[in-house]
Amino acid sequence: MSTAPLLSHLDPTAEHCPAWCQYPEGHSYEGTDHEETTEFRYHSRPVGRVDLDDGAVIQVDVCAEDARRIEQPERVAVATPSVALYVDTVPVGLTPQVTADQVQRLADLLHTAAVELDRINGGAA
Repeated sequence: MSTAPLLSHLDPTAEHCPAWCQYPEGHSYEGTDHEETTEFRYHSRPVGRVDLDDGAVIQVDVCAEDARRIEQPERVAVATPSVALYVDTVPVGLTPQVTADQVQRLADLLHTAAVELDRINGGAA
């Protein structure tokens, strides 16, 4: 993933860790770009998960990436929060099978995530 668009919005007043992030304030950066000039990390807040009958898990999180140039660590760019869906522990070569009840649970989680995004972004749900 390119951090160029994110870094075009560097703001020295940006929060270094959003209040809604599940991780401790100042949690570490997780990696760098190919040129090793930019560090990045992810802020996340779990919304919930759906456990499927085949052992797979669908996780719904609110998340945002932030980035900073290594030579200017006080200037942080935080991306607009979004919803991320993760599917874990799917057996190789299989597509997760989702029941109607599980789809309803996922829909409820997505609605909750949308409300949370509106709250974080200052909008009305």
